[in-house]
Amino acid sequence: MDTFALIAQERRRLADVLDTIAPDDWDGPSLCAGWSRRVVAAHLNAPWEVGLPTVILQIARSFGSIDKAFDTVAKDLARRLTPEQSIAGLRANAEHRFTPPGSGAEAPLTDVLVHGADILHPLE
Repeated sequence: MDTFALIAQERRRLADVLDTIAPDDWDGPSLCAGWSRRVVAAHLNAPWEVGLPTVILQIARSFGSIDKAFDTVAKDLARRLTPEQSIAGLRANAEHRFTPPGSGAEAPLTDVLVHGADILHPLE
């Protein structure tokens, strides 16, 4: 199985599990410091919801800090997307082939696997 097929499979699997989260649990903490489950789910939608120019501008506004830029982008996106929209985005874009500049398909696969655990582990 190719890596992009694994990414699509994992995005769909995660969307199915996210459907089971109670509405009151979305604003609870994830394993990502300072990010709620809602913010992490929104972050997973960034490749198709946020254009590269926006990310570059935010990096400049963050004085070159990619971490600060991604934090701002994810939180802004979480204010725009409901949890249902984030779940729908994962399904609708399961086969999206975005890879970060200079990275291969392993980067988005790692992103969905790790951040899926970031969201779900605190609920156990």
